[in-house]
Amino acid sequence: MEIYTDCFYGGTNSAATYLEAERAEKYTKAEMANKERKVVRSYLHIAQEQRSLGSQIGWHKIALYIILFYFILFIFQRKFVSLKSYLYFCTSFQWKIKFRTE
Repeated sequence: MEIYTDCFYGGTNSAATYLEAERAEKYTKAEMANKERKVVRSYLHIAQEQRSLGSQIGWHKIALYIILFYFILFIFQRKFVSLKSYLYFCTSFQWKIKFRTE
């Protein structure tokens, strides 16, 4: 077996020490790979959350528009019996007074 010199200790070490250093290097490589995997997983998790949040916001907007549409229809049915009264309301300048008197 060959004898390897170790710069840190300033002497010659046996092959066992070299194997230990090799194992430690493999361990640190595996540890770094695990850390990289964790980082990639966290980024994927964040991207997935943002995607699901975006879809939730999209559905909320659609639901809001539907509710707003039905609310406008409800107000239209309550305030204006016909198209003629609706046009009168839109063209009159006294619409504030009309709301106050009703």
